[in-house]
Amino acid sequence: MLLTAPWPELPDSLIDPAADATIGLIVETIAEGRSVRAELNVPNSARPELLVVDATPSQRGVLQDAAPLIRQMLRVAEVKVVEASPAGAIPYVVEGATLALPVAEFIDVAAERARLSKEVGALSADIDRTAKKLANADFVARAPEEVVEENRERLAEAQAAKAKLEAALGRLGAVV
Repeated sequence: MLLTAPWPELPDSLIDPAADATIGLIVETIAEGRSVRAELNVPNSARPELLVVDATPSQRGVLQDAAPLIRQMLRVAEVKVVEASPAGAIPYVVEGATLALPVAEFIDVAAERARLSKEVGALSADIDRTAKKLANADFVARAPEEVVEENRERLAEAQAAKAKLEAALGRLGAVV
């Protein structure tokens, strides 16, 4: 009976906007930091610092209060407020706050640039191939609808992956 019961509809008055914003900042900080680490192949054993470069006083307070959680979930040595991002740090923005992970000492920056450039090139070729196929009116007319839809999904996924890799390549551009 419980498995088939509808999910309860709760009134919006039960939502605490301040708590929602606090949790949102913490979750996004961890998610974006993990994304940066994954995009740049930072080893799991690496423990860089999370640097809070530019944030409002309330954001700084939230991040410092949640430092133990962030250290564990993001695998960083500490959460530290700094005036400027040091060389070798990859910046990212979460809800208007600028954060940075100094990962240059843990990765080979030149090799990562080459790897990301190669992957962007491969995705560009795949995007061009799929776009040409979908631009062919004869293909779209004769192919089964599921094949055409599969190619559209493949094109959208490749474009999203390319944008993500280009963003990672742009982040690496900030590393000296």
